[in-house]
Amino acid sequence: MLTYAGGSLTASEIEEQILVLNEAYKKGGISFTLIGTDYTTNAEWFDEFGPSNSAVEKEVKEQLRQGDQTTLNVYSTGFLEEDALQGESTFPREYRKDPELDGVMLLYSCLPGGSTLAFNLGH
Repeated sequence: MLTYAGGSLTASEIEEQILVLNEAYKKGGISFTLIGTDYTTNAEWFDEFGPSNSAVEKEVKEQLRQGDQTTLNVYSTGFLEEDALQGESTFPREYRKDPELDGVMLLYSCLPGGSTLAFNLGH
């Protein structure tokens, strides 16, 4: 079921989350800068994207991922009900093996201003 505009976040919601990330990581000297935002509306991806459906996760990330290992790709999703997650990310050590799967998936409804993204980055 496609909901909340397909998980699309407004520019202000994204900017607010960048502020949350920067506050969470400032003691470590890490900061985040928004380079760009792309919106893709796909009901199947939104509903099925999650760790328990690796085929859809692979398809989404292979088609949408941008940048290299210094780029943080964040995907807003509805998650499968059985995943019962607010977010999930790959570990840096996994980049060498599967760079196309790098990124953070988060439950769209946890934003704005929530700490889920910082948590999934290992904070």
